[in-house]
Amino acid sequence: VDGLEARVGELEATQFSTATKLTGKATFVIGALGFGGSNREVVKQSQAEEGATTFNYDLLINLDTSFCGKDLFRTTLRS
Repeated sequence: VDGLEARVGELEATQFSTATKLTGKATFVIGALGFGGSNREVVKQSQAEEGATTFNYDLLINLDTSFCGKDLFRTTLRS
């Protein structure tokens, strides 16, 4: 039993921290433009449409954890 307790204690000392902190940030941007007026030659030359809408996003997730309390192990996921 003492040998088993010693091995379990050693495993617990080297295991990954259960106090992992999750932080994140999500940014969504929507932009639009329109064209108006009588100067249609500009539109014909550039082959542009009369209006357009765009949707962009940025997602950032950080997982911070520590093995012994004096170090930092950070995993970052970004899309």
